[in-house]
Amino acid sequence: MPLDYSAAILAVGDPSGTEQAGLASDVANYLPSRDQWVELRKHATSQTLTIERTYVPEAWADAVGQAPPGQVPTGASAVTIEGTRHRAGTWNGTPVTDDFQVAFTIFIACPAKADSCHALRLSQLDNPLK
Repeated sequence: MPLDYSAAILAVGDPSGTEQAGLASDVANYLPSRDQWVELRKHATSQTLTIERTYVPEAWADAVGQAPPGQVPTGASAVTIEGTRHRAGTWNGTPVTDDFQVAFTIFIACPAKADSCHALRLSQLDNPLK
């Protein structure tokens, strides 16, 4: 169910809790609703992502420079991900597949003394920072 997937992402979210509600909302916008999920299961729908390119967008430096003091956490960065979403399932008993180009930006923070990075926010799908 969608909650299983969102819980896994939120588990690596901002431990301070500052961005947790925003990240939860971002993730929810990427996933089908519960009702849609139930319908997709009837069609044995699965989806994967092949990442083709990742990069720190040029606009990130401008965003950091324009942010008020304290708004961007220490060690924060943005990574834009471009790839192909592969969807497969069945329709009227016939296997079907489709591929879509996708792009999004994940905003992360990697504090200097921390053992790991954490997710802050996600851009809208197909509206990445460039």
